[in-house]
Amino acid sequence: MERVNVERSCSMCNIPIVFGRCKQCKSAYYCSPVCQLLDWQTHGLLCAAFTKFKQKKRPSKNHFRAILFPVDREEPQVIWLLCRWHREEGEERDQYPDVKPFTGTDTHTAIERITKGSDSIYVCYRGTFLIDGSHRNRSVSAITATELQLPFDWRGPIVAYGGKGLGQGPSACRDLDVDDFRHIAALFISRGIPLVPVLPTRPARKSICDHCVIL
Repeated sequence: MERVNVERSCSMCNIPIVFGRCKQCKSAYYCSPVCQLLDWQTHGLLCAAFTKFKQKKRPSKNHFRAILFPVDREEPQVIWLLCRWHREEGEERDQYPDVKPFTGTDTHTAIERITKGSDSIYVCYRGTFLIDGSHRNRSVSAITATELQLPFDWRGPIVAYGGKGLGQGPSACRDLDVDDFRHIAALFISRGIPLVPVLPTRPARKSICDHCVIL
């Protein structure tokens, strides 16, 4: 872990106290080595790919760094996503990410918004993935496998991108980083059913006092 002195929240527990950041990707911050260790199973799925991708040249000013969760591989991919401006009365109003090349043009795209401070993360997937024959998403399964749970059956390709502000759609897009990835992973995990082990219990025994019970 690389020691830093910045005002950020821990990527794992969200406590606004930062002890250091990941030496490799430099975009995930932690309050302690314990939180970094707990996050590694998820963080490690994207850390190296994100670090390598940062060196790539941006194709245009309208391309932003996004994350693709492919169906056929366990590792998420960092991609450039084209976000075109919508012009109204000669002015650029809102940016519309072109996710159809990834999610497909044969169905509508469902979008979920995640709040991150004063900004948003948008997760896009096929709106009919449970009934249209989409294959199970292996890269999301690799994330949900890090938790003791019965995971939700995420299917089909999924794309996540960042937006400035808290609107239902972004007025302007922004680059995603590995800290955003942790928030997206939390969304995937939250849809599962936790498997809490049931501990055996002993029958209650009466004590000397009839009004007290020893457990």
